[in-house]
Amino acid sequence: MNREDYCVFISIAERLDYLMINLLSDVYLDTFTWSGGNTTLEAIACNLPIVTCPGEFMRGRHSDSFLKMLGVTDTIAENEAEYIEIAVKLGLDPAWRRSITEQMSQNHDHLLTIKPVLQV
Repeated sequence: MNREDYCVFISIAERLDYLMINLLSDVYLDTFTWSGGNTTLEAIACNLPIVTCPGEFMRGRHSDSFLKMLGVTDTIAENEAEYIEIAVKLGLDPAWRRSITEQMSQNHDHLLTIKPVLQV
C-alpha cells in the first residue's frame, strides 16, 4: 500500500481554494502535538469530519476541545493506533461519515454561541 494511492499533496494558493478542497474531502486529519486552530474551524464550517488525538499541551488540544463543544467525540482518538483506525473507518464507511457530518452540522451553534459563565 502506497500513500500516493490514497493521499494527494498539493500547494494551495488562495483561501477559497483551500475551502473548496475541504468541501471535496472526506476526512480532516488533525496533526499531532500542534492541533489545528483556524484550519479546524474551517473544516467544521465545511462539515468535514475531523480525526484528532489530543496532545499533552494546549497547543495539541484545540481540535479536541472544538469537537467536544460540538458533542462529536467518536473521532477523538486516545492514541496513534486508534487515530489510524478512526481515519480508516471514516474513509471506508460512508454511512458513519455522514452521521458524523450531520452531527457536526446540527451542533454548529454549540461552538459559535457564547454562553455566560457567571450570571450576576
